[in-house]
Amino acid sequence: MKFRLDRMLLREFIPIFIYSFLFCVLLLQLVELFEHVVSYVDRNIPARAIVRQQLLYLPQSTVYALPLSLLFSISFTMGSLYSNNELIAVFGAGRRLGRFLIPILLIGVLSGGFLFWFEDTVVIETRRVKEAEQRNLLGSGFVGRTNTTVSSDGGRLVFFTEYYARASNTMDRVTVVERGEEGTLERRVTARRGVWNGSSWDLDDAIIFEWIENGEVESRRLSFYENPDYSVEPEVFRRGSQNVEDMRREEAREFVRRRIESGLPYRQARTEYLNRYAFAMTPLIVSLIAGAVGSRLKKSILLLSILIAMSLAVFYYGFQFVSNMLARFGYIEPEVGAFLPVGLFLICAIALLQRARS
Repeated sequence: MKFRLDRMLLREFIPIFIYSFLFCVLLLQLVELFEHVVSYVDRNIPARAIVRQQLLYLPQSTVYALPLSLLFSISFTMGSLYSNNELIAVFGAGRRLGRFLIPILLIGVLSGGFLFWFEDTVVIETRRVKEAEQRNLLGSGFVGRTNTTVSSDGGRLVFFTEYYARASNTMDRVTVVERGEEGTLERRVTARRGVWNGSSWDLDDAIIFEWIENGEVESRRLSFYENPDYSVEPEVFRRGSQNVEDMRREEAREFVRRRIESGLPYRQARTEYLNRYAFAMTPLIVSLIAGAVGSRLKKSILLLSILIAMSLAVFYYGFQFVSNMLARFGYIEPEVGAFLPVGLFLICAIALLQRARS
């Protein structure tokens, strides 16, 4: 009897979860396909290439589909049990709702851990490959980075380039700012072009501005300028202007740290980095809310389960979007912007669970 009710709940829940998960994945795949189908047809893209694009999008659609399918399947399962009076029998056997939901809540916790690992190890790489292949298929051969800012030597050197070309390891319209130990400005170098020589950057047509002791600025122009301290690896520029969402966790953390040390704007990058941890808690939150709300459904279970899943998803992600925007513009701290929706919905979920029929 101790685990018989747990097995009964899982027998009801797992098939519904599998079907709803597959349906959500299929729906997301169709949305992705229809978004580009006109471009595919116009350019006579082979079917094999289109299928490969859809397969590369499969990990991303899995991440999007998992919380939604959990939300729907838990609501539907609990509503079905209540509609068939099975939930009343469970309560009559002395099993409280919180204890009855433990198997589903464990699935929510495991799903959150899986999402965190899966996104960092699989989704980011497949998304990068998909976007690169899609640019080739649709005729966009962009292979560089624009408006890239990086720093080195603990923030003493800050590089800015309007365009970095991966293939030739060159930069166009380069600006290098050198700062002293106390953050004071010592030298500013602007150049038409920078070329990586294997160990440092050579600058062509450079103008050097130096601040001397009495506060005056001295300038000189050189057709060629080299400085061994300009030894930032090209790989850093390849990552420099990337979205944090396209970086692995360690790369994203290092990127945010460099921006903070360099005195560059960091709120948006830090908010996006923290969102990874917040998103991993989403399956647990939707499991709590769906379990509490679903146990109140008795009629029109399918329709109400769909409405609950859609309404909560829109409200949760809408609130998350607003809090992230507030954090990016500096109205609240990045930590608050990332975890405020999670905290509020977690409190609401616990309150709903405590007030639910038991």
